[in-house]
Amino acid sequence: MPRFAFVLALSSLPLLPGLARAQQYDRQECASQAEMVMTGVNARAEGRSRDQAIDALADRLPTDVAGMLVDWIYALPPELLTDKVGEAWRAQCEAL
Repeated sequence: MPRFAFVLALSSLPLLPGLARAQQYDRQECASQAEMVMTGVNARAEGRSRDQAIDALADRLPTDVAGMLVDWIYALPPELLTDKVGEAWRAQCEAL
């Protein structure tokens, strides 16, 4: 599924530099980030509103950060709303 990987890689690049500067991530941190991403992906796939998706992340992320993440997720084409989003996020995080 090369198109998926390419689109995901390009669309997530604006988020990663800030994360990389903040700290170096270990595998557990990357898994935690991927889990948060999938919380947002699943909220969208289930038809929840943007605000409901942000609320689902509110206990783990500051509201402004959750909002940016949810904006990115809600901009993805519907056909990309699969577990592959979390897998790709984790792989990119681990590559930092």
